[in-house]
Amino acid sequence: MTTIDPLEARLEHLFAVDMPAAVVDRTEARMKAASVSRRRPARRMAPMLRRSLVLAVAATLILAAASVGVLTLYERVAHIAWAGDRLAWERSVELDLTVETDAGTMTLARGYADSNRVVLAFGVSDADVVRGRDLRDAQGRTYVPAGGWGYSEVSGEEVMLESWLAPEPLPPGALDLTLTPHEAQAAWSLTFTLSVEAGVTLEPRQVIRDEGVSIELERFTVSPTAVIAEVQLSGLDVEKSWVAIGRVTHDGVGSIADDGMNSIEDADDPMHQTIIVSRGSDDPHGEWTLRIDEVVGFDANGDQIRIAGPWEFSVTLP
Repeated sequence: MTTIDPLEARLEHLFAVDMPAAVVDRTEARMKAASVSRRRPARRMAPMLRRSLVLAVAATLILAAASVGVLTLYERVAHIAWAGDRLAWERSVELDLTVETDAGTMTLARGYADSNRVVLAFGVSDADVVRGRDLRDAQGRTYVPAGGWGYSEVSGEEVMLESWLAPEPLPPGALDLTLTPHEAQAAWSLTFTLSVEAGVTLEPRQVIRDEGVSIELERFTVSPTAVIAEVQLSGLDVEKSWVAIGRVTHDGVGSIADDGMNSIEDADDPMHQTIIVSRGSDDPHGEWTLRIDEVVGFDANGDQIRIAGPWEFSVTLP
């Protein structure tokens, strides 16, 4: 039986290229001729592996020669992203806004918004073009960067799929946004409008205490691309940096924590955290469970302490 590692499967998908038989034959012949002319010993490879490597090199050359479109690179990034980020890409709308900076060109290609977050797709001509971006809406509210995915070319070109958390659950409708560089000395801005996809929010205000630690579930929001839970921790050493680790289930079926679950501390109150799962639902009604299995703390020296729970919250969405 042959098994394929998930990474292998993704790489196979990303670099799969169909070439005419004549091109394959010419490429293999040239590769063989080149290897003979070098007159250097080499380890034997299985015929299938050798052919795969030849075709991989050929695919790279053909893609470069054909000047692969930026859209293809974005699709590669979306393919390796968490489920919610892939869905955001699939539902994104074209923006095609470009700015010139001292370091090169940046293009805001596409965008998506739902009640939980905004996801934007960028392309830059060089990695030094923009090191950080700030996102605000027409009300002046700041959106919190929540990471993303990227793909770099040898030339220095990069494409990225990045997300920002909404300051509070967004209602459906038009959302006016402005993107600016994080560096104060850079002078450019991009203004655009996205249509927000609806989500469902509850404020349970449930408190569970275990092992001397209390956790309050303040707000729980499910949107098409993400589940976000806001929690308040107490009973912990405030000198340490803490992170809540757990999982989310819907109607008792499966855990969606594997689709990118992480916690972000509030800048003003580290004990207030936003737990994000990068997979949501278009049909969120039913029973949801947030189970925090443990909280993990780190001090200034990097020493770790783990406190096991669980703290388990149940929420029913209409």
